[in-house]
Amino acid sequence: MANYFAIDAIEPSIKKTTAFFSGPSLFRKWAKLAVLILIFSVLSGGGGGGGGFNGSNSFSTGKETAASSAQFSEMIKSITNFISGIDFGTLLLIAIVALVVLFIIGTILSFIKYTAQFSILEGITTNEVKIFGYAGKFMGRGFSLALFDLLLGIIELPFSILLIAGVIGVVLMFLSALPALQGIVSVIPYHGLLTNPVFIIAAFIIGIPAVLFFSLLHYIKGQFGVYLMYTRNIGSAFQGFMTGAKIVMKNKMQAVVLLLTQLILAIALGVVSFIVALVIAIPFVIAIVGGALILGFMGASQGISIITIILAMAIILPLIIIMVYLISFALAPVQVFFFYYNLKVLENFSTSAGLKSG
Repeated sequence: MANYFAIDAIEPSIKKTTAFFSGPSLFRKWAKLAVLILIFSVLSGGGGGGGGFNGSNSFSTGKETAASSAQFSEMIKSITNFISGIDFGTLLLIAIVALVVLFIIGTILSFIKYTAQFSILEGITTNEVKIFGYAGKFMGRGFSLALFDLLLGIIELPFSILLIAGVIGVVLMFLSALPALQGIVSVIPYHGLLTNPVFIIAAFIIGIPAVLFFSLLHYIKGQFGVYLMYTRNIGSAFQGFMTGAKIVMKNKMQAVVLLLTQLILAIALGVVSFIVALVIAIPFVIAIVGGALILGFMGASQGISIITIILAMAIILPLIIIMVYLISFALAPVQVFFFYYNLKVLENFSTSAGLKSG
């Protein structure tokens, strides 16, 4: 029976995780680790969305729908006219400045994220967790990774925009088929180009493979490059990425098994994590909603004031921070397992590729 690196790494990772969450000063170590994991998890990305259904509007008359559509169409038209009234050079300058600011903010957050990740790896490897104590040691590597992400983001941006434009075009095509919404579609800038079938097909043919390709690059960087930089003391993100790419190319089938194994682990542990997070969040959500209702009644009876808003923030924000931290604390063993798992996977891949341990 063939040995698969991804499967072979599970048992040793469980044992290391169990060993880490034992011994003296466990609570202190665990509490500090939760801070680093919270920083890393938040900056690694995440989000959610929701929607609602208002039954009272579900049987609106055709006239009401048409009126709402006309009002929305006029609103879009007024916004479009306002933007079109701005000088093109000024508009272009605003767009460039906005992109530069976003890229700078993203680079700073990436730098903090990677520095926190290296600090976590150092903490679980040495069994001595420090919140800021390892930052100086890994700032250079964190900055190199942040710049590498920036470069990939700049190159990927046109393809992402093209793909998003294609998706918008499909949505607009469906909306334009509805008589009540045709007026809205007609005032959207470049709606003719966006709904052109040739443009949509070209956007998907070019955009989807490009985004998948860059996703693969990010995966190799995150799964192999970052951990190579830690274990082999590599200072350059590009060098870590290239070394990781060579390892993957020498073990293509093992990499596919790794992806499938990680998917299964993510689903299984994700369900457990969701249940744990939900149990912790419920009492806080009840408290937050209750506090919001009380403050809402106060505002309704006395009028909303700055004092009411400040009081609301003073109550709600600490509750949210405590809730998020407790969730991070409770889920730390799951996160640590994945860190140990990735280190062990890298060790298996590196051994197979003939790389000496760093």
